[in-house]
Amino acid sequence: MTTLRHFDMFSGYGGFTIPCEELGIETVGFSEINSWANAVLNYRFTGVKNYGDATQIIADNVPDFDFLTGGFPCQSFSIAGKRRGLEDVRGTLFYEIARIVSVKRPAILLLENVAGLLSHDNGRTFGTILDTFWRLGYICEWQILNSKDFGVPQSRERVFVLGYSGKTPRPEILPFVSDDEESNGTEQIRRQSAFEKIKDYTDVDKDGRNNDSRRLIQFEEKKEDYSNIKLRYATPNECERLFGLQDDWTKYGLIDNNIVIIKDANRYELCGNGVVVNVAREIIKRIAETLK
Repeated sequence: MTTLRHFDMFSGYGGFTIPCEELGIETVGFSEINSWANAVLNYRFTGVKNYGDATQIIADNVPDFDFLTGGFPCQSFSIAGKRRGLEDVRGTLFYEIARIVSVKRPAILLLENVAGLLSHDNGRTFGTILDTFWRLGYICEWQILNSKDFGVPQSRERVFVLGYSGKTPRPEILPFVSDDEESNGTEQIRRQSAFEKIKDYTDVDKDGRNNDSRRLIQFEEKKEDYSNIKLRYATPNECERLFGLQDDWTKYGLIDNNIVIIKDANRYELCGNGVVVNVAREIIKRIAETLK
């Protein structure tokens, strides 16, 4: 059987590539410019070429691939930002995805962004994205998914957009249906009660005291009584767990063939900009089955 091939744009710490590697899917390249993300990618995925700045990629120089992933910059569409969308230089990076797709013609696209993308400019920005892919011969579907429904104790809503080439039979990848919704034969999201096992995700020293850290953990309402738990800052490892990463995933990098230790502040930033691996894994499982 032919090995499936994948190209990852705006790769971050490799949140889409991790499940690809688990499933035996070959990643033929990255496109990432953040120096610390690049260091992590070099360390974790040795031998995979990083094509760097998306605006400088010559598509014909990239090997052919079956599907493309991209968590394109979301600050332009977030309700926390100025929401300038496609007017912002970060927003226009979406068109670099479209440019690569127009040449390489992968069977399936998988894009991730903040949920605010759907409502930006009264939906016109998202409509432009859909129209762009339609003109390239891709039919799109989308769904907002929350990481808390995929086994990590973090409420993080993101919209996932799937694009299918007109030559590709439209598979049943989306939607995911929650346990409390009518499934109609569709596989359901199986909540893993991660919030009820919050201690599995936290570092506590031998004296039972919370380790010092910088990012605040926000506990959701639970059935159990957690009134004696105090809010505190999370450690870098805890942040990694909230994103479905193994401990120390962002701690080490490779720069000029030298292993470096990445500062905590940069590790927090890498996590904050990343895709939750648990969510990506479930979608990519379905994509792999479709492309087989």
